Amino acid sequence: MEISGIGIFTVFAAGLISFLSPCVLPLVPG
Repeated sequence: MEISGIGIFTVFAAGLISFLSPCVLPLVPG
């Protein structure tokens, strides 16, 4: 159960990062 939970969290985190990256990166100086 924990392994599947970690897998789901990892996929969700990766998707969230990939979704927010285009919005956040332009705001980061440099």
